[in-house]
Amino acid sequence: MRGTKIAKARFGIFFNSLEDARMTQRRNRVKQTRSLEERMAEQAAKLKAMAEQLPAGAEREAILKRARLAETGARINDWLGSPGLPPPE
Repeated sequence: MRGTKIAKARFGIFFNSLEDARMTQRRNRVKQTRSLEERMAEQAAKLKAMAEQLPAGAEREAILKRARLAETGARINDWLGSPGLPPPE
């Protein structure tokens, strides 16, 4: 796709390549209202509830693994934000 002209009609911007067009895209910015720890803990709780609905098997184990990872991430984030805690064991 190099060398092709890509037009952005809404803004009247022309790019020489697709790579140039991607470089100018704006990111969606979201102001978080809850802490990362709270969001990860909520995700872990939702995943555990989903796993309870499933019969024993590979899918249930995969969901429980994701829940454990979310809980671990919440604890690590809490540990990183605390100045006086010892490193995890």
